[in-house]
Amino acid sequence: MYDADVAPILARQHGLITRAQAGNDHPVIRHRLATGRWIRVARGVYRLAGVRVTWEQRALAACLISGPGAVLSHRSAAVALGVSGFRPGALDVTVPPGRNNRNPLATVHRSAVSAGQRTTRDNLPVTQAARTLRDLAPTVSSELLHEAVDDVLCRRLARLDELTEHPRLRRVLEAWNGDGALPGSAAEMELVRALLAAGLPPPVRQHWIAAAHARVDLAYPHANIAIELDSFRWHAGKRPFQTDRARGNRIVAAGWQLLRATPEDHLSAVSAAAGLVRRVA
Repeated sequence: MYDADVAPILARQHGLITRAQAGNDHPVIRHRLATGRWIRVARGVYRLAGVRVTWEQRALAACLISGPGAVLSHRSAAVALGVSGFRPGALDVTVPPGRNNRNPLATVHRSAVSAGQRTTRDNLPVTQAARTLRDLAPTVSSELLHEAVDDVLCRRLARLDELTEHPRLRRVLEAWNGDGALPGSAAEMELVRALLAAGLPPPVRQHWIAAAHARVDLAYPHANIAIELDSFRWHAGKRPFQTDRARGNRIVAAGWQLLRATPEDHLSAVSAAAGLVRRVA
């Protein structure tokens, strides 16, 4: 009966259970440890034998070790949220102020995390995307921070106004100034950043060309310049190829210059746009 009672806990916690969740029944816990059915992960946290050890399991164990209110944060939160540029590795946990910061599995940060700054991913307690970016801002490279911010905003995991409190994030967000809707992908924002780095003004994002009955990724309407980001993922296959070419022809027939870039190489498109925009100016 005991195993049936704790099975749901083990199932939702990646094969982990705490002493308190096990009912603080020391003889039962000792028996399961002695027979090898449970394995001690750390003091008061146990793993069901035979369950595969994963990064997610280690991450949850780190939170359980640090006690109530502990959440994955910093790089670990970015991994749990699937933020571009971050891969599973060393663990970071944030605990309430005053909490013991000793944890054999993770680096512990002490800071208040409000209810609105918390979420869950795969049953892991993590900081919300906006809080995660604010925590990461002082510690990661500019290139990685740009990639993370663009990914989070394009996926609607956070709003622009949630990120403006941090000075370094405000600088990263300068590329988001300008007209138009949110871009369709982080790759589009990378192209926007390349255009700005070339000395061009911010392009209009997701611009509708009525005469061509077509929406383009980026545009300089005053110069009738449209820039499309071509990805093999979206343009592979006979039908997408034909549809895209017909759409491109309509844009050109409407009197627009159409430039094409790829996520891997947009240098030629940026260079051409710079020449055309400056010529009009």
